[in-house]
Amino acid sequence: MMMADGTRSLIVSQKARYALRALLMLAETQVPLRVGQVAEAQAIPQRFLEKIFGELKRAGIVSSLRGRTGGYLLARSAASVSFTEILTAVDGEAAPLPCLRLGANPHCADCLAIDPCPIRKAYAEVTAAIDPILRNTTLADATNSRNTLGTYSPRHHRTGAFYRAPE
Repeated sequence: MMMADGTRSLIVSQKARYALRALLMLAETQVPLRVGQVAEAQAIPQRFLEKIFGELKRAGIVSSLRGRTGGYLLARSAASVSFTEILTAVDGEAAPLPCLRLGANPHCADCLAIDPCPIRKAYAEVTAAIDPILRNTTLADATNSRNTLGTYSPRHHRTGAFYRAPE
């Protein structure tokens, strides 16, 4: 979710969830896929996915091929694309509070205290706990865990449910 100051909150936006799902599909197939194929398989509005892929392409996460066998594919290995990179590409820099942004003044407009406020301290601890997980989790990690958990079902995308396909 994008905040008024241009940072994203700790809540993962729908746009970011769509990006993650689309990229996981590209990582699993390892062949160029057309936007329509991904949109249909992942229950993502095609026009919105086109915009997302444009942002991911500018960030160097995906590349595109033209022609009959063209489409989008990962620009580099799934093991080198972190969740932080993906979230930043589509939602911007993460900061639950403006005063926690890189280089920001530790006192925000809402803070009346001279010392950093307790709210900032709590959110700084939450951010410090989450950031390494997102930075160290790659598309390859997620693809490998998906193989253990089961297959993602687009029809359950609102609940994030996984199911194991019948053998």
